[in-house]
Amino acid sequence: IPILGPDHQASQYINQKGYFSMVLQALVDHKGRFTNINVGWPGKVHDARVFRNSGLFRRLQEGIYFPDQKITVGDVEMPIVILGDPAYPLMPWLMKPYMGAGCPGQ
Repeated sequence: IPILGPDHQASQYINQKGYFSMVLQALVDHKGRFTNINVGWPGKVHDARVFRNSGLFRRLQEGIYFPDQKITVGDVEMPIVILGDPAYPLMPWLMKPYMGAGCPGQ
């Protein structure tokens, strides 16, 4: 989130794109409702670090956020997962975009 440069520790708020900001991490459900918000980290802090230090990450690691919840697609039972930023770690409950090179036909 773009912000005005703070008086104290201003360099910590300059993000990788060169402007002052704060990090906003949010989780939205399949209906577009916010279910978790974490805001306030300086813009210089990497998204993956913010995520790993969040209460959301701890609850997901402990199995508290989605306890034993699954969804059936067709006749296949699948776990509920979060779709995350490419910077986030790949976890059993967190999927992220595949960054490898694909075939031209893909």
